[in-house]
Amino acid sequence: MSELEEYKSQLRDIEETLKQDPENESLLELQKELKDLISLLNQEEEPETKQDTDEAKESSIQDNTQKDIPIDTISSNSQSPQAPESSFKVGDLVYVKPKLEKEYQQVKITIISGNQKLITVKFDNDKTETYPIEEIKLEKPKFIKNKYKLKQTKLENQEKKKQNDDLELNKSAKSWQNFNKKLKRKHLHNLVLLKNLVQKLVL
Repeated sequence: MSELEEYKSQLRDIEETLKQDPENESLLELQKELKDLISLLNQEEEPETKQDTDEAKESSIQDNTQKDIPIDTISSNSQSPQAPESSFKVGDLVYVKPKLEKEYQQVKITIISGNQKLITVKFDNDKTETYPIEEIKLEKPKFIKNKYKLKQTKLENQEKKKQNDDLELNKSAKSWQNFNKKLKRKHLHNLVLLKNLVQKLVL
């Protein structure tokens, strides 16, 4: 498959995805870039006619120079400033979150195109999908509890603390009651001894 056919295939994939998500700004931008790139490649394949030999030679030199320039650079120079080069490469294992799924899945990069803004990946079941580079993660994002679960956990911890405090309070109260009982018994015992002593003195 030639470069032109590959970019046409990528454009068809993007247009299919846009049918499901027509307001995706990243995909719309990539669609425009690929259309401009395909148009540019078509122009390069058209035969050029020049009036004199000097112009033909100059055109040949320009064409050869242009062929040495990476396709991504040609596309970038004809449109917007060049985007930062992606750190991803074909064969990398990365993470994506498929639509209607809650968890990220590990996938393998198979194609990087669209000025390095569009990445095609393959899942374990050999299914392939294309994602904007912004949705590709090098590491699996950590699961973050939502506000409701955080609040629920906080309430449970507070309830456990309250139960522990009540238990400690009950232990302290019971210990104090036992101390009072012992004190009363000792006081009564002393009263009995004192009474017996008085009776002996009277006799």
